[in-house]
Amino acid sequence: MKIVLINPPHTAIGSRVPDDHLPPLGLLALGGPLIDAGHQVRLVDAEFGPMPLAALVQD
Repeated sequence: MKIVLINPPHTAIGSRVPDDHLPPLGLLALGGPLIDAGHQVRLVDAEFGPMPLAALVQD
C-alpha cells in the first residue's frame, strides 16, 4: 500500500519554536514500522509553506 505521511504547515503564533525547525519525529516513528511491514511510505514535511495538492498525489 502507498502511504503519505504529511506534516502540515503550522501558521499559528507560538505553534512551533520560532527560530528552529523541529523534525516530525512522530511521523518518522510511524513510518518505520509501516516500511518494515512492506508499505511504500513517503513523508512530506510542509512546515515551511503549503504544497499544491497535485504535488502531493503524484507518483
